[in-house]
Amino acid sequence: MKRKVDTKAGTRKRHKNSDEKDETVKSFQEGDSARELARAYRIATARLPLSALNPAWSIGCNRLLDENHASKLCGIFEQGGLNRKAEENYLRVLCSADDVQRMLNSLGRDTASSTDDIPDFRNWSDVNNGRQVELMAGQHRVRALGRYMEKTGCGEEEAWWTCEFYDKGMVSHLLDRMAAKDHTDRIPLDLNITLRVNRRDPSLADSHGQSWAQLVSAACQNPELFRGKNSDVERQMLDILQLNREARFPVKRLVTLWKNARWKAMITRWCETGLGRATFKISTWEWMSTCRIDDVSEPSPPRLHDLTDSSFGSRPSAAFFRR
Repeated sequence: MKRKVDTKAGTRKRHKNSDEKDETVKSFQEGDSARELARAYRIATARLPLSALNPAWSIGCNRLLDENHASKLCGIFEQGGLNRKAEENYLRVLCSADDVQRMLNSLGRDTASSTDDIPDFRNWSDVNNGRQVELMAGQHRVRALGRYMEKTGCGEEEAWWTCEFYDKGMVSHLLDRMAAKDHTDRIPLDLNITLRVNRRDPSLADSHGQSWAQLVSAACQNPELFRGKNSDVERQMLDILQLNREARFPVKRLVTLWKNARWKAMITRWCETGLGRATFKISTWEWMSTCRIDDVSEPSPPRLHDLTDSSFGSRPSAAFFRR
């Protein structure tokens, strides 16, 4: 006996699959890089001495200094690859707009708007009473330059790099900045965080722990972030971390951990240390969360934070670059 085919059921199934496919269709999107978005908030571009750079971050914790990577960069410099004047190699720094204006006044200039004429801020420390600027990105290039100077025996007059300056006085979010009636050059906090993400150099991409710490910093500055549907949270996280969906990054598992209040608190505490940021792996911790390990009561922790900060140098001093 032949089997009777339910054509209506088959039609309903095809319609269902068609509807599901339609729901996955995404609108055409094109975005700018964080550096392009931040261009409007840049207050100056100038040559700055290495002694004026401070690698300690005011938001979150800077990534650990990888001496091996610094050595590789130094080797590139020895082969003629040092190019401090190329725009793509500019360092990003955060400072007071008043300090920049004071520096310009000392040079007899009102503004630093011309990109063809890069002002020389190498007497920054004298003009601004020794105040340093915050180095948001580029600590390995600075460390490599220090090594290169030692090997070549050049003088302190070569201890400088071209920097992009941003005002450290900030508004809460890019949308707040756009809606504000009074014009200000202060960089939005979301761009402040995004500019610190290291994606340009694939050989030294941020670790999972560093990425988690950056997301925590973003959420602290803007509590409305990373809420709602998983797809929306994934998109926000990828935007903050400057990643695309083609990247081999476990963003779905990251969202799962983020939305688990107990594990989120535990991971945040873990990633406050240099050791924690270096050892945190999203997939491993997401698997651990399925094992109900969090049912075990948490004992009083040792002073691991002090140990790891001193051992792994999560906040190196500026003198460390020239060590």
